[in-house]
Amino acid sequence: MGSLRADPVYGLDGRWSWITAALCSWVLFLAMSGLCASGVLYYGIIDTFGTTREEASWPVTLPDSLLNLAGALMGLLCRWLSCRTVLLVCCLLTGFGISICFFARGILFLSIMFGALHGLSLAGIFVSINAILAQHFDKRRNTAFSLLMAVTGLNGFLIPPLVQFFYSTYGSRGAFLLLGAVLFNAFPAAIPIKSPAWVTRTKTFHFSFRNLPFRRRSKVMPVTKRLSLSDDKTKGTEYRFGPVDEAHNSDGLVTLREEDDTSKNLVLKSVNHTIVDKMPKLGRKTFSISSWKTIATHFLTVSFCIDSISITALIVSITTFILVSVDLATDRGVTASKVLYIQYVFSAADITFRALVGFIVDRNILSLQAVMLIGFFIQAIAFEILVWVFALPSMMMCSVLIGMSSGFRMPLQAPILIEDFGVDLLPVMMGGANFFLGLVNVARPTLIVNNITGKEVLKYVKINASSC
Repeated sequence: MGSLRADPVYGLDGRWSWITAALCSWVLFLAMSGLCASGVLYYGIIDTFGTTREEASWPVTLPDSLLNLAGALMGLLCRWLSCRTVLLVCCLLTGFGISICFFARGILFLSIMFGALHGLSLAGIFVSINAILAQHFDKRRNTAFSLLMAVTGLNGFLIPPLVQFFYSTYGSRGAFLLLGAVLFNAFPAAIPIKSPAWVTRTKTFHFSFRNLPFRRRSKVMPVTKRLSLSDDKTKGTEYRFGPVDEAHNSDGLVTLREEDDTSKNLVLKSVNHTIVDKMPKLGRKTFSISSWKTIATHFLTVSFCIDSISITALIVSITTFILVSVDLATDRGVTASKVLYIQYVFSAADITFRALVGFIVDRNILSLQAVMLIGFFIQAIAFEILVWVFALPSMMMCSVLIGMSSGFRMPLQAPILIEDFGVDLLPVMMGGANFFLGLVNVARPTLIVNNITGKEVLKYVKINASSC
């Protein structure tokens, strides 16, 4: 397998690895489209079903929540089954969960299909995509994750206008149906995505007597060894397996026949019997309580606590800024026609630095830890300034800095966990980190519903970012 890892086509960082990275980027771009279009769908649900804003928020809130909370479950499934199995199943379910909402008659149906089913599928896609991509790269791993996150970030520009067109032309039901059809395109792209050969277990055989049914234990396998006297004793050996005549093996031994091609003399010997038993199916691991206990101990380590807190501080701070930025600017007298510029410059800076950070780390311009530290430092400074400025240009500059800090760190979530726990444990550890993030996200709405101002929210976020 060592030579296969170094193969320029199918090895680590090889050409097929970059094809896999492109396919993973396309799949994740499509899968996250439902979250990007949640604002349009939220308005459509209110308009079509005549519900309150609180009721309409459930279907569009559940996918984001389950994307994180179900991460631990999907990480375990990736380890027990395989990342590819989880990816293929979830790619089918995520499109189905949205398109079936065409037949919805109420909020409960939308919450189950779009909220729960689509959200669980997103969790499986996110964890499995990150795990498979990490297996294909070593020296250029950070660059690959930069590509993945940069392409995924583009759906914020492309998907909302598309879904808005679906909604204005065909209504909310048609928007669900057509968006689901768009997401179904992720499945064909996911078919070629799989773990590399040196990660996937091959079908092998082991020998065991107790696993053979009792009625078959009298039937053993003869080994025929054909060796020419003119050949070297260590070369040209051929073994053949076939059924055994029970009459010649009543003593439970295997007959080994050595045939001399020159003299045609036969020498019969008896050796201990050998029973062949197949290993479990390819890609599936047997359940072992001890192995799961060993994995669970990693969740109690200091490294996991630091990594999960860092990821949580990153996501919570950025999503909270996106949530309150428009309201904050409006409260400070910015006109409605200009307020969206704050989010536009944030998205542009975010995607730009997502594409650059992998190159910076892989070229050893900055270390992984240095990039994370710089990102948190820039974020803390930007939030501190944003609390005290009121003019639109100053707020846009702060938004650019926050976008830079987000782009610096967003692609490095998986590389951080890989550095501490290795590629093999990545699905489980990433799922655990996402679960911790989901728990924190549950408490985030209390910052808004308790009549806390945008300025006070940013102070809390600033303290959160500075503490990391």
